Amino acid sequence: MPTPIPERISPRLLHTLKALAKRGGLKMSIPIKSEELGRELGISQQTASKHILELFSLGLLERMLGTRNQMLLVTQKGQSVLWMEYQDYKVVFEENVKVLARGMVIGGLGEGRYYLNQEGYSKQFRKKLGIMPYSGTLNIRLLPSHTGLISKLRSSEGIDIEGFSMGHRTFGSVKCFPARIKDVECFLVFPRRSHYDDTLEVISAKHLRTALNLSDEDEVELEIEVS
Repeated sequence: MPTPIPERISPRLLHTLKALAKRGGLKMSIPIKSEELGRELGISQQTASKHILELFSLGLLERMLGTRNQMLLVTQKGQSVLWMEYQDYKVVFEENVKVLARGMVIGGLGEGRYYLNQEGYSKQFRKKLGIMPYSGTLNIRLLPSHTGLISKLRSSEGIDIEGFSMGHRTFGSVKCFPARIKDVECFLVFPRRSHYDDTLEVISAKHLRTALNLSDEDEVELEIEVS
C-alpha cells in the first residue's frame, strides 16, 4: 500500500520544498548547505536546517550527509505535495481546468459491472452524461506522484449522480468528471464516499481495454476536466 501523503503542509515548509525542487531536486540529489538555502529563502541557517529536518521526517525529502554538503532529493511523496499545489493554481488561473493523471491499468473484482448494471445509475448516466456505459470499468492505480489528485476530486463538484435505494439495499451517490484517454472520450466515476486513496474507475461507451489495446500493468495518462 502506498504511503499516504499529508493533505497540506505549512507554507514555510512548502516554500522550502519548492526552492529545492527549482534547484533540480526533483530529478537528482543536489548538494546544498543549510546556510546557502537560508540566504536564498531569507531565513537563518538554523531555520533552514530545521525545515530540511522537518521535510525529511515527513518523508518529503531524502537526505544523505556528505563530507562537505548534504545531498537532498525530493521524494515521490514530496512531488505529490508540489503537484497538489500546482493543480490548485491551475484552478485559480484557468477557466476550464484539465488535470493529467498517470497510472497503471489493474484488474478489478467485477464490482464496477454490478453497479453499472443497476438501473438507478444507468438511467442517470444516459441523461446526465449522454452515454450508455459499457458494462464494466477501467481501473487505474495512480503513480505515487499523482495520488494527490484524490484530494482534489473529493473537493471538486463534478456531475452529480444521485444515490438510490432498491429493496433493502442502498446505493451511494457518485460524481463524474469528463475525461479522455488518448482520443477516446470517457468519464471518471468517483464515489462521494470513496475509500480509495490511489485508484480511479473510468467508464465509457466503449470497452476501453479493447479500444485502447490495454492490458494489466500498462501505463496510461488520463486527462480529466475538474470543476
